[in-house]
Amino acid sequence: MNSKERVAAALACRVPDRVPFVLAMVDAELQEAVIGRKLIRHRLDLRFIPGLIYRPGDPAPKIPANCLVNPEFARFLELDAVGLQFPIPLFCEATLGRGGYSVIQGLVRSSADLESLRFPDVDAEAPYREAERFLGEVKGEFAVFAAIRLGLAPTILSLGYENFCYRLSDDPGLIQELFRLYSDWITRLIQNLCQVSFDFFWCYDDLAYRSAPLFSPSVFDRLFRDRLCNTARHIQVPWIFHSDGNVVPLLDSLLTLGMSGLHPLEPGAMDLGKLKMEYGRRLCLVGNIDVDYTLSQAREDEVEEVVHDRIRQLAPGGGYILSDSNSVPYYCKAANIIAMANAVRRYRSVYQPG
Repeated sequence: MNSKERVAAALACRVPDRVPFVLAMVDAELQEAVIGRKLIRHRLDLRFIPGLIYRPGDPAPKIPANCLVNPEFARFLELDAVGLQFPIPLFCEATLGRGGYSVIQGLVRSSADLESLRFPDVDAEAPYREAERFLGEVKGEFAVFAAIRLGLAPTILSLGYENFCYRLSDDPGLIQELFRLYSDWITRLIQNLCQVSFDFFWCYDDLAYRSAPLFSPSVFDRLFRDRLCNTARHIQVPWIFHSDGNVVPLLDSLLTLGMSGLHPLEPGAMDLGKLKMEYGRRLCLVGNIDVDYTLSQAREDEVEEVVHDRIRQLAPGGGYILSDSNSVPYYCKAANIIAMANAVRRYRSVYQPG
């Protein structure tokens, strides 16, 4: 199998020739430290390209196409996929630090603010032309994904967590109207991206803490599920859903969106064995290599042990892609990234006899 076939098999919960190895996003300087040289092209530095963050009433910026994992880095580690991020606008105040932006507060406070929201021109050709150029360079060598959001997390961030929680009780109509604006815009983005030959989508919408979701399953079903389903049905290729934390209480509802995989399997948030047993025939599990200890603080032999354990636990029967437990930040160690890749090479051929 080539990388595209390998990833496709895993996302379909079939048995590939070996465990696919994919990283969602890696800090640019860390990528350079791993390969031992500067990246010239396709370099995303989150300190200077934080995403689309601006105030209600501000002119809308253009949509960029950001390379999340450089092809040179992917070749060095023998990754199976690379991808482009198409940021979704956030109407927030945020600080920009070494690891990217941190949201301070949402700026959509009332229904009056909705009238001043200006979204980027989703039909402008530039990001899609850039995507086609990128795919022309790497197609056939890697599976290629488009990274987007489905709209719920931007709704929460643009309202702010505290305001969002109050509005769930006092003014759910404001939440639903902002969510509708996002959903309509993102649906059009998806339709345009599906004209480009991406192999899969990676959809980010953080909905949970480590202990539990941000809201109850009944709130999710009543306020959000139908519109998310309507947006997601336009994705014409397999797709991975990303949410940190414990999404198990929402998982049966989330599966109605039609996703193929679940990322990042945050360590300590969910019972992986139970997930594999209950959902492994219909949901590809993606991730669980811990960025906050294993890739940042552990010894290299510990990294190897963790990789081996995850493959032994989650790979049987197919439907597992080894990946990070979140985007790989600057504070991870280059030596541990290399140790992870070496361990993947050593243990990923579990489906081959002998």
